[in-house]
Amino acid sequence: MNENGNPYKPEIATVEDTWYETAGERAIKTFKVVLDDEKARESWSHRPGQCAMIGVLGVGESMISISCSP
Repeated sequence: MNENGNPYKPEIATVEDTWYETAGERAIKTFKVVLDDEKARESWSHRPGQCAMIGVLGVGESMISISCSP
């Protein structure tokens, strides 16, 4: 959650790396995403099973599961 406690306020982030976990027609791709704002990065936390709405302005958005440990 962002520092003002509003879970609906978007945070700008950068995709640092991507890689394929599997190949084929329905390949699974992993994205390493890092929040751009240092304060947001330090205060951000999650719990197992949570997800995030990831979007690219002007392109679209998708609900993504968070698969790393807190």
